[in-house]
Amino acid sequence: MIIKKIIKLLFLISVFFLLNISSDTDAYLLDNEPSVANIFSASTLDLSIRDTTDNSFLISPIFNSTGIVPGYSQSKVIRIRKDGLEDFKYQFSALQITGDNDLCNSLNISVSLGGIVRYNGSLLGLNLTTPQNISSSGQDDWALVLSFNNNSSVLRGKSCDFSFVVRGWQLDSEETSGFQDTHTLNNSILVASEESNRSVIINEVMWMGSTGSSADEWIELRNTTDHDVDISKWILENSKDSSNRKLMISANKSIPAHGYFLIANYPKTSANSTLNVDVDEVANLELLNSNNGNIILKNEDGVIIDQAKGDSWPAGQNGTKKQSMERNDTPGDGLIAGSWHTCIDAGCNDLTYWDTEGNNYGTPKSANLSNEANINLIISEDYKTLGFKVFNISGFRKLKYLLTYETDTISDGVSGTVGLGGESEYGIDGIKLGTCSAGGTCTYYSGIHNMKIVIELEDYAGVTSILEKDL
Repeated sequence: MIIKKIIKLLFLISVFFLLNISSDTDAYLLDNEPSVANIFSASTLDLSIRDTTDNSFLISPIFNSTGIVPGYSQSKVIRIRKDGLEDFKYQFSALQITGDNDLCNSLNISVSLGGIVRYNGSLLGLNLTTPQNISSSGQDDWALVLSFNNNSSVLRGKSCDFSFVVRGWQLDSEETSGFQDTHTLNNSILVASEESNRSVIINEVMWMGSTGSSADEWIELRNTTDHDVDISKWILENSKDSSNRKLMISANKSIPAHGYFLIANYPKTSANSTLNVDVDEVANLELLNSNNGNIILKNEDGVIIDQAKGDSWPAGQNGTKKQSMERNDTPGDGLIAGSWHTCIDAGCNDLTYWDTEGNNYGTPKSANLSNEANINLIISEDYKTLGFKVFNISGFRKLKYLLTYETDTISDGVSGTVGLGGESEYGIDGIKLGTCSAGGTCTYYSGIHNMKIVIELEDYAGVTSILEKDL
């Protein structure tokens, strides 16, 4: 009985205590289960574009050429490198930034990887839509060749600014998801305002050698600017008979403003040289008399500066007289035959240039001569035959001649019309001054006098020039 009373009392006390609590009370069930040896990491995708020579980062622009002319070509090799932890696939494309649309569309690009051409065509068409996986070595070396071959005058003075864009993303993701990285290289190209705006030109070529030696050959360069031009390590292609057909100009070489630079096989002191001027670069030079290939002058970056037509020499003579091939005063395009003439002027034979006034003609390290078409009218010593030769006509497409003379009894002459195909000279020898039978017996006139040749030359624009010579 007493125990029941005690239990009832404790119950009442508990109820009283709970009823007098003044705030809410929350109760929870807690459990703590530790987990050990867990690792969390994040991968990285990072690509870079580098120089293959020293692996340094490439900085824009990689193509940055001003005053380019048709025939321009420049080569660059870039390295796309994996710098992060993640392997990736990537696309390569070109985009126009600003500039002339026609010029940008006239630029061409060749893109190669591992010696295999992946694209060759219009610059703005470059878009390697099939992604390239980065190689297992972590780097890909791409060879780029940018070129320009449009002769349109409307492109002169125009510019094109464009970018190469390399965009990469994870191998196991879509192009628009996952880790990504994009790099851009900007470029700028400016076309020369005039065809003759070449800083350095190939000005004169003694491709046949001299009377002293067939190897006594030389090439003269001319600086057309008002400032010195550094030509260290510039290249002359097709000027050396070796496997690569290239000749490199030595370091620390330059041409003064409006000056000349002479490259020859021998110094003037050599027994094989007929020169009376100092040679600026003695080199292993060899020019083929036929099928030499055009001479191409490139700067240290591989940009074509100028070219000279050499697959078939448009001027110069390799006979009893050795006469150089000279550039016209207005240089024009060196690949056009009409830009060259043969050095035939009497001044080309001066002791200023040569050891003796023999049969060598040229103007090494001096201004060129014989830029105009001219005629030689020649009669034999016995006055039985007459001939003529007209020089420096490679810029004309048609020639008409009228050769007249008088005798004691009659006036006579010959005439004709000839189509020209880029040759530098044309002539006729052995015109008989008399009458000949079918059997070959000739009766020659006496008292030949008042010999005259009139030449009419028509250029490719239809403009005619008249030359006359009396004897």
